[in-house]
Amino acid sequence: MGEEARETLGDRELIELEVSWNAARPDPQAWGRGVLFVAGEPVWGVDTEDEQPDPLEWNWADLLALLARAWPWLALEEQYPFDLTLRDPRGLRDAAEQRWADSSKQVRSREQEQLYRFLRRHDLSEGLGGVILPSVMLMREGQQMWLATENRSERFELGRVLGCLEAIGNGIAQRLRGAEDAQAGSIVAVWEGRQARMQKRRVTIQSGLDARTLEAVQGDRPANEFWEVDEGSLDDTELLAVARSSGGELSLDQKQSVLERVRASTRSDAGELDALSREARGQLANWSTREDFKQGHELAVWLRERLGLATDERAEPHDLLQSWGIPVEELALSKSIEALGVWGPRHGPALFVNPEGLRSASMHGRRATLAHEICHLLVDRERALPMAEVLGGASPSRPERRANAFAAELLLPQSAAARVVQSEDSIRAALDRLCTDFGVGQQLAAWQILNGPAGEKLTPDGYRYVDACARARSFD
Repeated sequence: MGEEARETLGDRELIELEVSWNAARPDPQAWGRGVLFVAGEPVWGVDTEDEQPDPLEWNWADLLALLARAWPWLALEEQYPFDLTLRDPRGLRDAAEQRWADSSKQVRSREQEQLYRFLRRHDLSEGLGGVILPSVMLMREGQQMWLATENRSERFELGRVLGCLEAIGNGIAQRLRGAEDAQAGSIVAVWEGRQARMQKRRVTIQSGLDARTLEAVQGDRPANEFWEVDEGSLDDTELLAVARSSGGELSLDQKQSVLERVRASTRSDAGELDALSREARGQLANWSTREDFKQGHELAVWLRERLGLATDERAEPHDLLQSWGIPVEELALSKSIEALGVWGPRHGPALFVNPEGLRSASMHGRRATLAHEICHLLVDRERALPMAEVLGGASPSRPERRANAFAAELLLPQSAAARVVQSEDSIRAALDRLCTDFGVGQQLAAWQILNGPAGEKLTPDGYRYVDACARARSFD
């Protein structure tokens, strides 16, 4: 095999390349026998039968070429193609196939090309041409990054993952420096210029807007000034996050209106909310292994107890927000958008509710919308949604599911729903009473009955009726 120099690049608990460089080849460069570890498990360079390491002999300059080319998107991009909202990156291909089930050949062909380009930026296996390897997807979500393989998907702190990728890239680049091969020199040059390229492309990537829309939205104002971007910084801003999260749901005029309203909102003191958020995040850490909806449920139970609300007492989300000093304003948008919240270093915390939203237009829907946003204010400002959230837009699905379950339990505890169902003569009367007493819509009340202890005690006819109410296309 020739003389080898073994090196480990990165962090095995996140992502690490363990490689033995082959210095005996006539063109040694970055040839070596390597194993790629993700979250402590070997993913590349593994015997498929006994799952033992079987290092892959390859020119790892290919991996550096992908990292160099894709770096701005790996570090900054948070949007999936076609504004898909996914539980984690592993579901991307299946979600795309479902989307194309009823699409024309022309649409399918065009979007397949978009998906291919996205995977070329985010799937490391796309970088090693000529060998079929398991997928290793990397996708940013707020201040975290998904590391997703075929067997598992986990989020880690963004800076730590990027640090591991830089360690891998720098290690490979070191092997290529001084090589006589022009291609190797070109790859190293692109890698070393990644930060400058990221600065140049950051507004396009982080806003999620194409060049034509960017020009129309910004007008004559310089990009950094318009988007409140600090020179030399790669930090997200509230304006970029709102533009990105609204996806394709808003017209150009609406985008401009939203951005100006956000720009006009000042940074406000939220000391009481911040203190409560620290407690809430501490509680959430105890439920980190549970499903998203269970986390939301438990968090709402905790908050009601923390606020001294009895389970049969009606919660008033607007009053809670006012007591914390969080302004709630109205902002007319397309019907698919219910609300948006901003809470970054320059603006907010503040909420804007759409009076024309499919759900937020009604009293019950507005209450549920505000309760949903309270969940984000409590636990998502540090990691998943550090700048803003658009309810009905292209926000990450996991915090959205958690917030939906939180809102339901905050407004109508499942235990209270069970007591009312038991005390009423009919399930119809119980639903009516729950909606009246707790200020919720029939759909929310029905789900809380089904998901709580009352659901197990319903008669077959009662269950069918409540299930129909829960699944009805209702916007109350």
